[in-house]
Amino acid sequence: SKRTIVAGCAVALVVECVDAFGNLTTDAVLTPLLTYIPSPTSEVAAEQPSAPPRLQLSEPKPPNLVAVSFTPTRAGTLRLSLELNGAPLARSPLSLDVVA
Repeated sequence: SKRTIVAGCAVALVVECVDAFGNLTTDAVLTPLLTYIPSPTSEVAAEQPSAPPRLQLSEPKPPNLVAVSFTPTRAGTLRLSLELNGAPLARSPLSLDVVA
């Protein structure tokens, strides 16, 4: 499912780090990847994709919560992919509609 966010406004998503069995893990390595998805209706097919916003991760807090934060810079669709210890998280990737 898609969520709507606003360009120029900071976003923070909280991720709970658990292993494949749902157990809290203390040695989790969360790897986020944020990309803009090209619009299929774009009139300029050869247009270079925009650089995604810079991601910041908070230090893990008990019980293993990590905040992934960023500020989108333009309208469009962002895809946030998350991996925990090299394995994709459930419900990842997440599509975000960015409105101006």
